[in-house]
Amino acid sequence: METQKETYAVSQSNNSKVRIDKINELRRSLENPTNKFEEIAFNLLNNFVIRKGDKLYRMVEIEFYYNLTDTANITYERITEAGEWFNHDFGVDLTFKSDENSYGGILLRSIECEEKFFYGPIKTRAKLFQFDALGENNEVPMLEYYPRETKIDPISIPRHNISEKQNFRYCIPKELWKEHKDYRAYPWDYKGNLKIK
Repeated sequence: METQKETYAVSQSNNSKVRIDKINELRRSLENPTNKFEEIAFNLLNNFVIRKGDKLYRMVEIEFYYNLTDTANITYERITEAGEWFNHDFGVDLTFKSDENSYGGILLRSIECEEKFFYGPIKTRAKLFQFDALGENNEVPMLEYYPRETKIDPISIPRHNISEKQNFRYCIPKELWKEHKDYRAYPWDYKGNLKIK
């Protein structure tokens, strides 16, 4: 007869395999993101958190930048593997596999931890990438598979402060934004309508 301890060990082992499979699945989509923005956004906003030490941060709002689809021509050039952090003047990206011909990533615009929201890409980067430089607190941010109990359908809208009208910005539904006071990029107007340019 199987003991509770053995069952728990098998369960943990299966969870580890699922987590590894999900990370590898995400990495594959980041290696070739063409025509996959909606799929990647759904996956990130539903199935992944950013672990920093003992804190888990949910992504609330993300924007896609990819030179092969970006009509505004504002994607930072980079040479990276899929799934790296790329810091730049306007925040931090989760990178696509990038070289001199095709490059880009996903800008983290807003995050949430324990119902506390951190709005804007600069504040988000500061929250995630301010940590003990000696590594003693194990606070280097990393993605972790941690699915929501109830799946959401991300909202797709034009990117903030960019003149072209491509819907490359994805965020959680309005009812999940617990706070947004003074956040100028909040996707809804005072009447509750999406801000569409």
